Amino acid sequence: MPGDFSPNELARTREVPDYKRKALEKLISRVLETSSRDTNEILVHALGERALKTFTFGDIFDLANTEAFTRAVQATGINVPSVQVLRVVNMIAQIMEQTEPCENKRCGEFPIYERGGVIRTDDPGNACLYCDHIPTKTIDAAPAKPKDAAKRIIGGEYQIEKFIAEGAIGRTYLATDLTVEKPVCVKHCSKLNAARQANLLDEARKMWDLRHHGIPAIRRVIRLEDGTLAIVMSYIPGETLEAIVKRDGAIHPESVAWILERLMNILQYLHVHGVIHSDLKPQNIIVNEQTYAVSLVDFGLASVKPTDASSSLGYTDHFAPLEQVRGEPPIRQMDIYALGKVALYLLNGGNMSAVDEDHFPDHVPPVLSDLIKRLIEKKIEHRPQYADRLFDFTRSLRRKTFGRELFNPGENPIRSVP
Repeated sequence: MPGDFSPNELARTREVPDYKRKALEKLISRVLETSSRDTNEILVHALGERALKTFTFGDIFDLANTEAFTRAVQATGINVPSVQVLRVVNMIAQIMEQTEPCENKRCGEFPIYERGGVIRTDDPGNACLYCDHIPTKTIDAAPAKPKDAAKRIIGGEYQIEKFIAEGAIGRTYLATDLTVEKPVCVKHCSKLNAARQANLLDEARKMWDLRHHGIPAIRRVIRLEDGTLAIVMSYIPGETLEAIVKRDGAIHPESVAWILERLMNILQYLHVHGVIHSDLKPQNIIVNEQTYAVSLVDFGLASVKPTDASSSLGYTDHFAPLEQVRGEPPIRQMDIYALGKVALYLLNGGNMSAVDEDHFPDHVPPVLSDLIKRLIEKKIEHRPQYADRLFDFTRSLRRKTFGRELFNPGENPIRSVP
């Protein structure tokens, strides 16, 4: 079956109620819009005629479960790399999280109510896939656009000033605390279902008292009128590493070593308190060149004191190790691996092919290359476990390799490669 198939043809391979067929078409279309041709091929085979003959419609919406999806692929008899399968699973899971809850309070499930449009009343095409309830009122499922959110006051005391970024669980805004007239950061967690909201509140309680100069402090959690959550955090000024690399290109090895040292200190604090960040990447690392500060932000995928029964909440391609892609329980070594990939990103000027291939430019000192190679070891047992030991080693590396531990007063800590 070709990769550029018609969603309608696929949905018709099984006799299901018309409204459910339309919802299935919608789900498949959204996956295809954001996937490569190779991934389309996998989806076609996994949800193709042979699989649909044995899978119920509800099973299709449980395909965010890795094992279920893998069985569907195996049933087709084709050979698909496990990493590709896992990426499709993650894609479906993200799509399923971007839905609106059923209007029937006794149901509480999340049918395919697309964000970005209006759910009209009395339309069987909008019926819940679980309880068949048809909405009785018009629901605006579109999230507020960044420009529409400006100057809105939430929680009675936080005025939204501007949109900053969009992450795994929602949008982040710069706001002003109207009581003390100081800037704060507000994350509107609009992409979470009820179960994930409960998890977020639990994690917020566990992180409430964490204080480190390199992470934002939680100030308040607000439940908005629409039932979604907003987290108020301390505002961290500066530029992301992604923005710096886009502007300046490849970063000098001495600056990379300095950034690594700062991040290792942050990870040391987090890991001691049982927090696994799980999403270290250039977009989530902020550098303030005036204050020599490096900060780690966006804890949307973080886990607090995970157990063997925990699973990964997500990942970012290029920066996540295979065990995280597989959805295994979060561990310290996942953050260590991502740290090494961030270093490669900086050294290679944001060239993602070079990052994927573990390429080291010729001007990188061997001792720094060797350190990064240890961080990105494919086997967990070969990767360092403790950030405090890495912190001490990297500080010594900076002194021995670059002849100093501190920059000169007024010197920019971020230098690009000439």
